[in-house]
Amino acid sequence: MPAAVKTIDQKASGKGNPGLPESVRSLTHDLRTPLTSVKSSLNLILTGEAGEVTPDQRHFLGLAMRNIDRLDRMIQGMLTAARSRDEARTVICREVDLGPVLKDATELHRVTAAGRGLEIDESGLPESFLAQVDPDLVIRMLDNVLGNALKYTGSGGLVRVWLETGCARPRSLAGRLARHCGLSLATFNLIVEDNGPGLSASVQSRIFEPFNSGAANASAGIRGSGLGLSITRRLAESHGGTVRLISLPGRGTTVWIKLPRDVASGHFQRSVDQLEADWACRTENDVQPLLGVLDLRQGTDGGPLGGSLAEDFFTCERAGGHRGWETAPGIWITTVMDPVNWSRRWTLYAARKGRGLEASRWEYLTFDNPEERTVTRRFGEQRETMVNPADVRPMIRLNNDQSGHNR
Repeated sequence: MPAAVKTIDQKASGKGNPGLPESVRSLTHDLRTPLTSVKSSLNLILTGEAGEVTPDQRHFLGLAMRNIDRLDRMIQGMLTAARSRDEARTVICREVDLGPVLKDATELHRVTAAGRGLEIDESGLPESFLAQVDPDLVIRMLDNVLGNALKYTGSGGLVRVWLETGCARPRSLAGRLARHCGLSLATFNLIVEDNGPGLSASVQSRIFEPFNSGAANASAGIRGSGLGLSITRRLAESHGGTVRLISLPGRGTTVWIKLPRDVASGHFQRSVDQLEADWACRTENDVQPLLGVLDLRQGTDGGPLGGSLAEDFFTCERAGGHRGWETAPGIWITTVMDPVNWSRRWTLYAARKGRGLEASRWEYLTFDNPEERTVTRRFGEQRETMVNPADVRPMIRLNNDQSGHNR
C-alpha cells in the first residue's frame, strides 16, 4: 500500500496536477487489491479457520474489520470525486447512534496511548446519542484531533474525549437568525482536551493552515504533516459545523468540534456560511450590507407560499450580483446594500406575480451583534479562537501544588 501511494504521488506531482483525477482512479484500484486480501485474512481468523480466537482478540479484530470497511468507503468516495472532477467529498448523512461509534473510534487509540504512557478518559461519551451525520467523516475528525493530543502530550499525561449534547443555540449569526425566525438549531460538541504543553498564541493563529504543525512541535522533535486540523475544519464545515481551539502554554489544549445534530440544522448553517462569504465580498469602503430576511411561511394552506417564485426572483436578480439562500422551507436570506431599492423591486415583482406574495415584506438585520462587540466577526479571520482564553477554565486540573491539592 505505501508503494502504491508513492507511485501515484509521483504520477500526480506534475505542475498543476493535470492528471490527478486519473491518478486517483489508479490509486483506488491499486489500494483495493491489498485491502481485499487483508479483509479476507481477517475473516478467516474471525471464523476460527486459523485457530481458536480469544474474546479480546475477537474484539480488536472486529474493530480492525470495521475500519477496513470504512477505508473501503473512503476509497469509493475518492473514486466518485475523481469521476466528477470534484475534490469535495460528498457528505452522506444518516441517522446513527454516535455513542458506540465514538467509543469504538477512541478504543483504537488505546494501544498508542499505552505505548506513550498516557491515559484516555472517555467517560464523557454517552452510551447512546442519535444524530444525523456522516459517521465516517465524524470518525476522521476525531482521529485527527485525538491523534494530535496523544502525539504532543508527554508521558503520564491525560487526554479526555467527551460529548456535550445539550448545546444552547450559538451566539453566532446562525444562532441569532434562528432565534429571529423561531427555528431550532440543534448542535452538539465533540471535545478533545489534554494537559500537554499547550501552544503559544503565535502558533494558534496559524494552526488551521495546511502543512503547519507548529514550530514548537518541530523544535521538540515531533514531526507531523500539519494537515490534520485543516482537514478537520474542512470536514466540519462540510457538515455545517465549526472547529475552534484554545490552548494555554503549560496548561493544555482543548478542541471543540461543533456539528449540527440533524440535516435541517446543517443546511441552515451552511446557508448562513454562504451568506457570510457573500457579505464579506460585498463590503465596500467600510459600508457593510444588511441581512435581508424574507418569511414566506404564512401560506393559506399552512405551508410556505411562493417558494419557487422567490427562487425565480433571485434568478432574475442574479445578473445584478444578488444571491439568495433558502435556509429553511419558506425562509430566504440575502445581503442587501440598498434596502429601499431592494424592497421596491420585490414589491413590484410580488404584485406582478400575486398568489399572496404581495403581503410579504423583507426584514433587515445588521450582521454585527451589539452583544458581542468583543468577538471578531470579520470574515476570513481566525473564527476558531473566538473565545477569550482568559475566560476559559480547563476541564483538566493539574496536580502541581506541593500540598497535594489540585490547582
